[in-house]
Amino acid sequence: MKPKCCVCNIHITKKGHSRKISQQQKQFFETLNKNVIENGIICNKCRQQFYRQSTNCGDTSTDIVTTVPAPVSKLTENKLTPQNESITLPIVTVGKTSRKCCVCVTTKGSFVTMPEKARLHVFVTQGILVPAGVRCCPGHLDGKTLKTGTKINVSRLRKTTSDLNASDIIWLLDRLRGMVSHAKKKRLDFDDPNSLTDEDIVSLTGITKEQFEFLVSSVSKLKKSANRSPRTAIAILLVKLKTGLSHRILENSRRYMPPLITSVEEHCDIARSMLEKSKQPNPLQERVLKDKALSKRAREWVPLYDCKHYDNFPKLTEDYLRSLTFGVYQLYQAPNYADQHLDNDGDIDIFLHTVSSSFVQAKIQSRHTSCKQYCLWLEFNEDNDTHPVNGWFCECKAGARTVGCCAHVATILWYMGHARHTDYKTKTDRYSNAFKDASVDIETGTDLESD
Repeated sequence: MKPKCCVCNIHITKKGHSRKISQQQKQFFETLNKNVIENGIICNKCRQQFYRQSTNCGDTSTDIVTTVPAPVSKLTENKLTPQNESITLPIVTVGKTSRKCCVCVTTKGSFVTMPEKARLHVFVTQGILVPAGVRCCPGHLDGKTLKTGTKINVSRLRKTTSDLNASDIIWLLDRLRGMVSHAKKKRLDFDDPNSLTDEDIVSLTGITKEQFEFLVSSVSKLKKSANRSPRTAIAILLVKLKTGLSHRILENSRRYMPPLITSVEEHCDIARSMLEKSKQPNPLQERVLKDKALSKRAREWVPLYDCKHYDNFPKLTEDYLRSLTFGVYQLYQAPNYADQHLDNDGDIDIFLHTVSSSFVQAKIQSRHTSCKQYCLWLEFNEDNDTHPVNGWFCECKAGARTVGCCAHVATILWYMGHARHTDYKTKTDRYSNAFKDASVDIETGTDLESD
């Protein structure tokens, strides 16, 4: 049977690593509240501890190797300094071993030494003291801390007390002071997964702690800057999206506005139509580029109202216009863009050229450059109520698109097909009611009474 050390109660497996304990060593360990039997066996580790602490207390090598017991007064004077005194506290501790993981207690695989920050976090959150040098599986660590949700099973631990000397207590208090000081300086630390609770993460970001960790691991191309880490950058974005402190429109769209998608089938049909049109060429563009007569600029232009086929243009609903533009952005710009083409009399200053009864060419001012005008072509069919507009093409950069249309085309379609059939009023008409002619006298109440 393998002998056991009378000091640490650990089996001595290697030959030559055990000695009979001396009287001086027995008295020394008894001062450390160790129950040492008479004529017991001591291992090399405990013997080296005795030599090391004896040397620190000022003993010479001759005092160590002598077999004559030292007086108790000398031991009390030299050995029992405050640095060597220890107390037993009711704190569960992990056994100091390098042959198994202190978390999952497995003996298979490779282990790494648990970092100091992780050991301190276990003591603060779980009340378990982890000595220095204890090893664990690399999968339990996230950098220098334990992963979220990693806990040590207390039921597997045998030591329910911890022997701490003065240096251990000073180390523990110093690290706890550092944690409190760090938390006071940095209230929200998203770089440390253990600094915020699950409730804090949900209230700040709107997602759980597990979802936040998955999101951080999914965003791999985000680089670390001098101001913030990728974790902090993602957390700041989520906090802004959740609270709307800096972007009020985010607050309105996420918390008070109705859902953007109400009919899944309808939006799937729109997406399918967009994909189909994105693969189709613009036949009207090809026709204009091939026919030089259509692209010729020197032609007779007439105002919009004087065009002979102006009344033949089909009436378009808002839903149909929205299906052509694939959204409301161009339609939202159309009234303001049409108001920019008002002449001195308040009429729309847009010119048309009639190519045929179902094909017109328009000339419109550029939205961005005052000295530039664009020509656009519209092909329509007044007899088709389902799809009255067959195609369009504009000379601007986005004028040849088949998925939606540019703002120039949208303005002509909106005004000719919808606005003129409704009670739309130009900017001049809207503001004219707010002014009175100063040359006309306004009758007051006293004038009416005198009459």
